Amino acid sequence: MFLKLGDNVPKGSFGWPILGETLGFLKPHPSNTIGAFLQDHCSSITKSKPEFFNDIERIAVQILNSWKDKQQVMFCEEARKARSRISSRVKAIIEERRSRNGRSCGVRNDFLEILLSVDTLSEDEKVSFVLDSLLGGYETTSLLMAMVVHLLGQSPTASEQLKVINEALRYGNIVKFVHRKALKDVKFRDHLIPSGWKVLPVFTAVHLDSSVHADALQFHPWRWEAQDQTCKKFTPFGGGSRCCPGSELAKIEIAFFLHHLLQNFRWTAEDVDQPMAYPYVEFGKGLLINLDRCSI
Repeated sequence: MFLKLGDNVPKGSFGWPILGETLGFLKPHPSNTIGAFLQDHCSSITKSKPEFFNDIERIAVQILNSWKDKQQVMFCEEARKARSRISSRVKAIIEERRSRNGRSCGVRNDFLEILLSVDTLSEDEKVSFVLDSLLGGYETTSLLMAMVVHLLGQSPTASEQLKVINEALRYGNIVKFVHRKALKDVKFRDHLIPSGWKVLPVFTAVHLDSSVHADALQFHPWRWEAQDQTCKKFTPFGGGSRCCPGSELAKIEIAFFLHHLLQNFRWTAEDVDQPMAYPYVEFGKGLLINLDRCSI
């Protein structure tokens, strides 16, 4: 493989002669450390877990501080405050790609390059397409946040105890189904699913099944005190080898936001605004809430 100036390859050296940096990698070090070699070669842009937590908390506090003089907020818009920043970043990447178009030595076959080659889409449509592709990691978290606020507004007791995230996932069904493909013939009960057929496992059918979850059509956060959260009856993040890798991150983000939200505000909904599936879940009126600042 030939590298050219500007290639964003990992930090390090090929070394000379044959051994390169192998001896440095193998240098003895205390087993409860990662060693000087890895410490030196770890990317400076990689953030540690506590530092990332600080970022999450800082953003949550920043959003809530902007509400201090407001009596109402359109919560769905507030939960998506980052969308404009992401949009600006995507536009900048598109412009950078176009500016070097024709000067690249190789042929790029990534998603964005293919999208840029589509002449029937406008600039804004291409940016929107990229943002929509981020649904799994961004839109679902902001929607879960809105769902939790919506349900907590109807349950003051749950608000005080904050036992709500899993129940919002079960009851709200932010991801209604997933797409799967049968890699071989699958027999399910009395049915045969031939190899190559597309299958849509519908999570809602399980989450709202009263034979699986008692009083399934009722919002009841305390069910999780006795119910196994890792069982196959609860699959808001998928399951098995295809389980969402961002599941714990989403819960952490919501937990940080709820902690500061409940310390500073109580709220009620302006109008009855039920989450509807189109098929993605959305609040038709944007979830307008009345704010009441509290002191604890």
